[in-house]
Amino acid sequence: MSHPTQAKFVICDCTIELLWKLWKDQGKVDEWQTANPARILCEVSAKLLGMLVQHWLLLRSCWEDPHRSLVGAVQVIREQVPLLVHGLVGHLPLGKALRLATEAVRGGCSIPKRQTRLSTSHRLLEVSDDGLT
Repeated sequence: MSHPTQAKFVICDCTIELLWKLWKDQGKVDEWQTANPARILCEVSAKLLGMLVQHWLLLRSCWEDPHRSLVGAVQVIREQVPLLVHGLVGHLPLGKALRLATEAVRGGCSIPKRQTRLSTSHRLLEVSDDGLT
């Protein structure tokens, strides 16, 4: 494998790190508002549960799209929380609420192809076009 191809794969190594960074930056899973250990545990557990639901929606809606923005998708998911709550409490069928939220995420988080500095997804597609599938 050539050095440029290896460099492109090193970029992918950062994907998991980016996911954790997203959870910390946007989900605030490493911050809490109290010094009480029981409340800290409750708050962190609730945030991690929220991140789990968020990640499940990412997997369900746009994970297979290599040109999706995780940050953009998370913002769209957060906008859909009231819809999901209506589904959970029964004001709307849960399946319909999930379908509508999934469609919203699919439609609002694409990364356009840039002419100068290519995104990771476009770099990887170049590698697979070179025969590394």
